Order: sequence, then structure tokens, then C-alpha cells
Amino acid sequence: MKIVSRKDQSGSVAIEFSIVFALLFAVFWAIISYALPFFLYQVMNHAVAEAARDAVRYEDVVNEDSRVKNVLNERLEVLPQKFRDTLVSTVSYVQSQDLSGVNYSAMTITLEYPGCRLGVTAGCITPVLNLLGASIPNLGPYTAKTTVRLSRSI
Repeated sequence: MKIVSRKDQSGSVAIEFSIVFALLFAVFWAIISYALPFFLYQVMNHAVAEAARDAVRYEDVVNEDSRVKNVLNERLEVLPQKFRDTLVSTVSYVQSQDLSGVNYSAMTITLEYPGCRLGVTAGCITPVLNLLGASIPNLGPYTAKTTVRLSRSI
């Protein structure tokens, strides 16, 4: 049995460190690149809900769309500008009638995110890693949407 001396092991620490560091970095990257979109989606949902609450608070129909857009912009300020530029917001109204014959209108506020895929990196919050044809993160389109029944008909 041969005894291994310290001279024979020179460089093994660097090799072990590089292997462990690569694994730790991959885990860290996965946590950040998938936790951040969950935060972004939650911010989008919160912004849409706040805009709907603000729209119901006032009876002014003329300035309602601009007020909704202002609330959305205000609530989305925590997101990076690059991400906000890719979001598309719409406000739509539908006339309807319930079972008792009362006319009302429903307002739907929608905030759409196109996604972050290979080749479509405009709205990516983290850089996309392309590994063997797969992109990480591979975020698809997301829509935050809320509908509120208004007490008036438009």
C-alpha cells in the first residue's frame, strides 16, 4: 500500500472547489430565476386588484380609464422599467343583465405579460441561460385579470 503525500495532492482542492461551486451556482441561479417571476406575477395581480378597487370607489365614468392606468402605473413602479415596457394593460366594459332584470355593467382590467422565451428576451427580468437547447428561465405568457360588477350601467 502506497502512502500518498501532500505533494501528490496539489491542485485537488481547486478541482473540488470548481465542481462544488458549479453545483451551488446552478442551484442559486435556479432559485433566483424562478422566485423572481413569482414575485413579479404577484405584483401584477395586486396592481390589477388595486385598480379595480379604485375604479369602484368613484362614480366618475369619464376619467375612469385614465385613473385605472394611473393606479396600474403607480403599483407597478417596483418593477424594472424594462419589464414594465413589455406589459400591455386593457380596460373593457360589458353590458349585462342579471336574473332579476337589472342592467349593470362589468369592467374587466387585464394586464398581459408576453413571456420570456428563447428569442423573446425583451421582458426577461434575469438573463436567459441557454443550456443544450433549453432556456432557463422558460417563462410563458401570463395574464393578470380581474372583473368587477359596477352598480351603474354605461
